[in-house]
Amino acid sequence: MHSLWNLPRRWLAAVLIACALAGCSTAVTPPERPGAGRLLDQAESLSRAGDHAGAARAYESLAAQSPGELRDRFLLRAAREHLRADDASQAAALLERVSSSLPTIDYALRALVGGELALRAQRPQRALTELDRVPQPLPREHAADLLALRAQALFALNRPAAGITTALERERFLTTAQELRANRRLIWEGLQRSASGNADFTAPPGASPVLTGWLDLGRAALTAARNPFNAPDDLMNWRSRYPTHPANSLITQEVLPALGAELEYPGQIALLLPLSGRQQAAGIAVRDGFLAALLQQAGNRRPVLKIYDTAELGAHTAYRRAIADGAQFVVGPLTKEDVAALPGSEPTSVPTCALKQLTHQ
Repeated sequence: MHSLWNLPRRWLAAVLIACALAGCSTAVTPPERPGAGRLLDQAESLSRAGDHAGAARAYESLAAQSPGELRDRFLLRAAREHLRADDASQAAALLERVSSSLPTIDYALRALVGGELALRAQRPQRALTELDRVPQPLPREHAADLLALRAQALFALNRPAAGITTALERERFLTTAQELRANRRLIWEGLQRSASGNADFTAPPGASPVLTGWLDLGRAALTAARNPFNAPDDLMNWRSRYPTHPANSLITQEVLPALGAELEYPGQIALLLPLSGRQQAAGIAVRDGFLAALLQQAGNRRPVLKIYDTAELGAHTAYRRAIADGAQFVVGPLTKEDVAALPGSEPTSVPTCALKQLTHQ
């Protein structure tokens, strides 16, 4: 027996018209959607719900049953979901399986995955190389994410002016107040990262007032990296110089409270630095700068300071000893190796300001 769907379209139309004229009831049920369609819906739904690992598995299943370019597209989507699930190793493995010759439409997704993997591996220049492969104009669907990655790479390369400019360009693709606020938070975090690398925050010739204000704020970030107890005053001074700058609400509502601007100064601070060994010179320079800044504080606000040599004690032991001695705030360690040793070995039970921030987690 012939299926109704296998008959010629004109003949089928004639049958339907005849049925309508005769008053008969003909229920035409469309064919069931193929399994791949349902799986795609499931992957997108899981991603929206925040189950990125589940979405990645669904996209991998789709890739396994898809040919050529479509397979690569699903592999890229799966890799991005693995990154969102904080599984960089699996994302990198999938990226290796993607063809080197992609259609232009997939360049942006390839750059997002490759660029984020490069940033996580502390290779910001490699991230920029990945992002440069995307032709202009950027596809609107991915423009905000591409520009965010580019800004982060530029900040990591100690190029704050270029990082800020890129982030400001990104605002053209943002639509909500929440997105704009998150973008300004991205700039502030980028300034902190550039400050940890002693970047130059000089405004370039012809810089706009907004760019100049952000760069001046970077100097406050540099102060915060060296001595968090001077940072609140510096930030308040910045606000008085730039009362209408778009960063003001972020500084007032997030940055100052995070720095403890509304709290009493701690009674005792521990300074964890390498005062011997290979990093001795850097440790002594930071110690002397910290002491000089501390002596500028009013006597009634000046806490007790105890200093611990991480080269002699090790970061873990120095931190535990500082806590046992009654430290209410810890500044340091200085080197990224010592900073990396803290979270895995000892919970930071008091506020801790590491002088060398960990790279992307």
